[in-house]
Amino acid sequence: MSFEKLSEGKILDQVFDKSTLMTLYSLESSGILSSIESPISSGKESIVFRARSPKGCFFAVKVYLIKNCNYKKMLSYLQGDSRFTSVKRDTRSMVFAFCAKEHRNLQRARELGVRCPRPIAYKNNVLIEEFLGDKEGKPAPRMKDIPPDDPKIFYQSISEDIKKMWKGKLVHGDLSEYNVLVFEDAPWIIDMSQSVLSSHPEALHFLKRDIYNINKYFMKKGVETSDLFEELVKKP
Repeated sequence: MSFEKLSEGKILDQVFDKSTLMTLYSLESSGILSSIESPISSGKESIVFRARSPKGCFFAVKVYLIKNCNYKKMLSYLQGDSRFTSVKRDTRSMVFAFCAKEHRNLQRARELGVRCPRPIAYKNNVLIEEFLGDKEGKPAPRMKDIPPDDPKIFYQSISEDIKKMWKGKLVHGDLSEYNVLVFEDAPWIIDMSQSVLSSHPEALHFLKRDIYNINKYFMKKGVETSDLFEELVKKP
């Protein structure tokens, strides 16, 4: 496994502990992954890297940081999700479940026609997904950093994706301009580890918060927004 452009010791020490290294080597042995390159984005609980397949294609590799796990936050999204009722309540198991959860949520969203990255593989605390960026490896920007040229079109597109997810019994749970990428002149929804089924006890709360965040962003861009929450919840 090649680790390119990762000369900063603290990045290597923080992310690539022995367990994570073994997971990456296993994915390499499976013929899925060949190298890890530069970081794309980082947060308190995960870091996303640009990587390559054995054929040279770009991937996005998300590594969940076991040491930085927000146990209470993860538990709030896992409890009530019928797909993960048997998850053990230790930190490592919770992180592994969150990784598996994001893979399944992305699969489900794609099946529903939502514009989001294609999940490729996962193991333990490592998720491999489609890289959104140009042919030279420059990642697509967040909507927070590069506002859309036509905010109204973007708002309509994101609203349709929210509808598709709700119809498919899925709620993003953390949707905002920080979790939407501008790629190929369209909005792409990312970061779906916390997404829940509509049967989750807090699903309506998460849906309302998602819609509020998106409406707030686009109202600042001069877009006339709709009461999408009422439309979805009260629709017979």
